[in-house]
Amino acid sequence: MKKMHFRKSGGGHRKRAKMENLSDDLLIESYVKAMKYHLSSEFIQLIEQEVERRKLTKRLHQMNGGAGSRQ
Repeated sequence: MKKMHFRKSGGGHRKRAKMENLSDDLLIESYVKAMKYHLSSEFIQLIEQEVERRKLTKRLHQMNGGAGSRQ
């Protein structure tokens, strides 16, 4: 079982998720859906950074029909 991380913010505790806890497939799926549903650019940038860190850019392009990054 994975250990959950908590961070105190303002009025209480809030779950803090880490991108590194996501599988490669889930990370790529998250990126595709974030783009599809026009989620915040900050969130998309976080996903892009993790994709690049894992060197999954080529795989993302293949799964996303070549559309890939917004650059």
